[in-house]
Amino acid sequence: MTRTPWITATPNPAPGGPGLGVTTIAWDAGTDDADVWVSQNGAMESAFAGDGRGRQVADWIQWPFAYHFRLRARDTGAVLAEVRVSRDPLLPEIAARTVVATVTEAHDPYARDTELLFRSLRAFGGEMARSRAIAYVVDQVDDAFGERLESLQVEVRVVPRVVGTHRTANKLRMFEEPPDADWLVALDNDLVVARDFSAQVFGEALGVCLIDDFRYDRDDWRHYQRQLGVEPQRQRSIAVRPVGGEPEIPMAFHGGVQIVPRDLVTTFGKAWRDGIARAPLDVSSPPEHGWSEHMARLIQQSDQPSLTRGVFAAGIPWRMLPLAMNVPTHTEIHPALDPDHVVPYLIHHHHRRDAEGRVLPGSHARLNEEIYRINRVLFPATGAGG
Repeated sequence: MTRTPWITATPNPAPGGPGLGVTTIAWDAGTDDADVWVSQNGAMESAFAGDGRGRQVADWIQWPFAYHFRLRARDTGAVLAEVRVSRDPLLPEIAARTVVATVTEAHDPYARDTELLFRSLRAFGGEMARSRAIAYVVDQVDDAFGERLESLQVEVRVVPRVVGTHRTANKLRMFEEPPDADWLVALDNDLVVARDFSAQVFGEALGVCLIDDFRYDRDDWRHYQRQLGVEPQRQRSIAVRPVGGEPEIPMAFHGGVQIVPRDLVTTFGKAWRDGIARAPLDVSSPPEHGWSEHMARLIQQSDQPSLTRGVFAAGIPWRMLPLAMNVPTHTEIHPALDPDHVVPYLIHHHHRRDAEGRVLPGSHARLNEEIYRINRVLFPATGAGG
């Protein structure tokens, strides 16, 4: 079967700052007889790479130039795919303007996962490694756990538990007051940072990720959205490549990663809390065929429906973060989202770690390359675990 040619640049635009901009070009021509060429502002092309498939860093991106990377057939010169790359002209100093936070508990697996989250932030976060960090610890924190977090330059705040049916409702503690920063990056404690995600921190809209749980009934989600008084969202997840068809995924948001502008922090927290409060009413108003067992459980216990309800009902402006900002290890990713070429910023391991502490692999080779790299660096005495 012939593969559809493609070429991408990540990040794009290349982040602004001192020195030259850096992006990674990845491509696959579906054949070995192809090359990548690049031109600056429409000038003559020069050879960039001589393989039909690969990945290569371009570390000379300058503002205000535009760079066109074209994947060409070697025999005819025909353009198989192309991507235009630019650079952010600003020096955003994102790290100094951002707080990275999580909510956790002072016992395992949450405690050890929280340490790994911030260890990986400091080790692999690039620009974001310099960000201020806060761990909201539920109920109490012992001296040893507190000292380990403080050694990672993490501020510890003890907060009371949020009482209710939603097991993840303690996340709301992150949104009770605006941070002393322009953005709050709110993360689940069972994430690891794989690389610098500063290019994703910008703007005045809430940054959210798409759900990664596809065990849903499409009619359930449509009915659920109509309960908000809005028509079901017509947007769909855009397929990176036409592999296996385009998945129809409801506009339902994952609770594990949010990038929240300062002015939206308390509004967002209240909206999410309101979404949780409405859960009993939602469950009591099923569609004609009744809720599926999975959907009823989601509404009553999970943060996906309540978060989605809150954002839509409150009219909060939002933007979709890429899959790379929340790559799961516990489930397969739809092939149309091209998981074998997604280079993760953040990896969501869902507490899946071995006895030595290493992150267990997922279902996709490219993801596992990053997991093995992280394990090699953070657990050198035990190996990569692959």
